[in-house]
Amino acid sequence: MFLRLHKIFDVQRQQLLRARKFAPLGVRDDLEHVRTQNWQAAPTPQDLLCRHVEITGPGNDAKMVINALNSQADGYMFDLEDSMSPTVANVRDAHQNIRRIVDGTLAFETVDKSYRLNEQRQPTFHVRARGLHLPHHDGGSAMLYDIAEFLEGSAHQMIDAGKQPYLYIPKLESYEEAVFVNTVLEECEDYLSLPAGIVKTTVL
Repeated sequence: MFLRLHKIFDVQRQQLLRARKFAPLGVRDDLEHVRTQNWQAAPTPQDLLCRHVEITGPGNDAKMVINALNSQADGYMFDLEDSMSPTVANVRDAHQNIRRIVDGTLAFETVDKSYRLNEQRQPTFHVRARGLHLPHHDGGSAMLYDIAEFLEGSAHQMIDAGKQPYLYIPKLESYEEAVFVNTVLEECEDYLSLPAGIVKTTVL
């Protein structure tokens, strides 16, 4: 699915980046129709209503991931971006950890201690994809790879368990980029036969 997304959207993204014009800070005149229209966002899922305490950490470090998920925080942002060097091994290990979180098998062993996911309430799980500006190691888009890998590998299993797949999308610089990411998510939902709008995002 990643290769399919990359082929569909890479040309569009490059055109967007080349055409961007940097304007002074302020309210954009061309978006007045959005500000003045009578519209309403979809309801927020119950497990996203309380976000007083959220923690984050590198997704490739299984011990840190387990400790975060065993905490009493409201949310845990599984980070594929700033807190993790995007080496081939780290990205591979992080995506393996996502799948093990979802199926409940994530574990880590040291000489002195075994780390396991507890069965108590866990923080709401968010996957922070790498930024739109970053390349994946094979030359494609890192963000598209992370979104596709997460949703293709885990979305159906999460939904079957009564959860929703949540993403944190970092470093967007314009509403055009937000529209682009939303189009990517709609394409993923359609391709994977997921319910429309099931993937919720936090956007920076």
